[in-house]
Amino acid sequence: MFRSQKAVGDRCVQLFRAITPSDWERPRLYAERIRRLSVQRDLFLNNPQIPSALRLGLVGHVLFSRLQLFTLHFVMNPRSEPYIDLFLGPHVTSLTTTVPLPDAEVSLILPIAPQLKHANSIISRRELASSFAQSLLCIESLCISEIDSVAWQHIGSLPSLKSLDFKYMTKGVVPGSLHPTVPLFTGLKKLDLAWCPITTVSRILTLVSSSPIMNLQSTNDGDPHEFFATIAAHCSHAALATFSHLFRPAAGSDHAIHSPALRALFPFYNLTEMKITSYMAAFDLDDDTMREMASAWPQIATLVLKVSAVGYAGTNAPAWLAKERPRFTLTALAHLAHRCASLEALELTVDATVVPVAWEPCAQTALTALTLGHSPLTKTAISPVAAFIRTIFPALRSVSVAPKPPPVLTPYQGIVTYGNLHEKKWLAVSALLREGRD
Repeated sequence: MFRSQKAVGDRCVQLFRAITPSDWERPRLYAERIRRLSVQRDLFLNNPQIPSALRLGLVGHVLFSRLQLFTLHFVMNPRSEPYIDLFLGPHVTSLTTTVPLPDAEVSLILPIAPQLKHANSIISRRELASSFAQSLLCIESLCISEIDSVAWQHIGSLPSLKSLDFKYMTKGVVPGSLHPTVPLFTGLKKLDLAWCPITTVSRILTLVSSSPIMNLQSTNDGDPHEFFATIAAHCSHAALATFSHLFRPAAGSDHAIHSPALRALFPFYNLTEMKITSYMAAFDLDDDTMREMASAWPQIATLVLKVSAVGYAGTNAPAWLAKERPRFTLTALAHLAHRCASLEALELTVDATVVPVAWEPCAQTALTALTLGHSPLTKTAISPVAAFIRTIFPALRSVSVAPKPPPVLTPYQGIVTYGNLHEKKWLAVSALLREGRD
């Protein structure tokens, strides 16, 4: 029926005759077992005649009739014959495309949209993205970019929608004049806003204000004080339990997050998880801020305040590479130990060169993971620091440090590798903690 031939970068298949339903009987027995499929490259790049031949011989015109989850990871050639529908059978409920789809391929996914429960597709054209959104009927989690007012109204009316993810929304995309007659997004629990301008963030949060968002994720490069204040003004202070923020500070900024910016988030008194990651700059927070934070979030279980472990050279180096002292000290850990009984995982950078003279022991036994980033530590402080940590976190058995960033290639300096200058000393602290527990 076919002959295999070598081609540049792949293997080419030459068909001798058309594929018939009888040819498919044996492979179909195995194909029906497939429930999840992830395609990493163009399967028919050197065999453009294969999709047409398959359509003629496939029963139901799909390769995997019982497939439920399909993920596409490569850029499809817009000049080739569309074939994504060969993977989209009647049982597909989850569709993910990590690259933009050609218009012709988008038209082929529209028929299965009503059955989708999970969709994460990059559709560049607003008209096609809107058509896709309006075709959804039972969607539970959706990632999409620019859509029109009608599409907004439609997805907002779906009671099944629990998770919504917007990426790279530009100004003016979210309809500021949309005034629904009924509340929208009433079932929404999780919201992800990536690289959206503050005006867009404000409009989106206004549209979903009928829903008590429990999980909020965001990526932003604007003023953190303005961003956090906008969140505090629109989200339910009682409902929000998880907040994760990735921040890239503006050029010339010395610090990523100042105390006034973080205080805007203190009204969310039911937070159990808070993660803030900053690129290229450290945090300008002190022990008093930590005391306020611990009092504001007594139920916190996971707290992460870290500079991303990405190496930067020259003037863009993070503060810890410039050997600046963090303003948090070991006292900040004590504030958390005495006020946050449920804290299980903690990551931040502190100045551990000075140990508090006296601090009362406490019963904080929940903490099992402590990562202290690039916290400075002297050799003489190793034993006192271990004793102090054992006093406030009696169940903790070890301390982790930030991993080494990858090497940085600079045009003038060549390869520059930034290691953790205090890693061995913190390993010694961990050894002492284990000795105290064994």
